[in-house]
Amino acid sequence: MQKFLIAFVVLLATGFAGTAADDPTKPSPELLVLEDMIGIWDEVMMNKATEWTPKAEKSTTITKRTWSLGGMFIRGEGSWQPAKTDFLHLMSYDPLVKVYRTWYFDASGNMPRVEMIGTWDAKSKTLTHTGTDKAGNKTISTTTIVDKDHTRWTMIVTDPDGKVVLDFTGKCTRRKE
Repeated sequence: MQKFLIAFVVLLATGFAGTAADDPTKPSPELLVLEDMIGIWDEVMMNKATEWTPKAEKSTTITKRTWSLGGMFIRGEGSWQPAKTDFLHLMSYDPLVKVYRTWYFDASGNMPRVEMIGTWDAKSKTLTHTGTDKAGNKTISTTTIVDKDHTRWTMIVTDPDGKVVLDFTGKCTRRKE
């Protein structure tokens, strides 16, 4: 019985119940709008001095973004320099509730630990995610596809009183290989 329940939950979570695609190895149309994010990127991140990052700094990474799990996720990986902080970023579209979802993890463990829910604005080519962690800190993140070779992003975290505790901006340039 337990094996059946696990299999059923997996099928439901992957969209089998009434939303199966013709080819499960291809990303959904909602994820395909993000196709220009796939590739290898030179990424530069700047942070403003805030409570959580008292010193304004610049970090760089080479980020590799690929389709993962049969086109159901975008998987991004890299290592922020000079701190040598490895990271993993996952993004997907949830067809059951019609929202984008994103998760970010890094080796420092200092980033807000929250799943973020997002929407896509086709006109501005911007993905906006929001989330609130268990401590009440709110995160708002945007990613804009400028063109096929450039994206930019922001991430601002405010504490429960509305004070900005993290403020990041990033620019990504596709590597020519």
